[in-house]
Amino acid sequence: MKYRDIKKESESYYQRSPSKKKSGRKRQLSVTEEVVLVLCRVRLGLLNFHLGHMFGVSESSVSKIVTTWICMLSKNLVDTLLRWPTREEVLKSMLKSFKRYPDTRTVIACNRIFH
Repeated sequence: MKYRDIKKESESYYQRSPSKKKSGRKRQLSVTEEVVLVLCRVRLGLLNFHLGHMFGVSESSVSKIVTTWICMLSKNLVDTLLRWPTREEVLKSMLKSFKRYPDTRTVIACNRIFH
């Protein structure tokens, strides 16, 4: 996996061909460590500063890792885990308290807010 740079819209030369090696520095963390880092960010809401300290990398490295993994997951899981229900499915399972809002498609529970 190659890190995603949100400042660049196009792919780098090494991203076009899997046979070409990534230029620059080697990865600081293993793939497993990166997954754990992203899960800590998503589930626990730990700040990049704290994650950087825990994993021994810079804050900007944490940001690049999280951005890369979240983009990759959203792109690859869009049809399986990230699926919006149809209007009929919503109406079938809607709670009584929301029945008076017939145009409701989604209810988001915001009992935890991380920034």
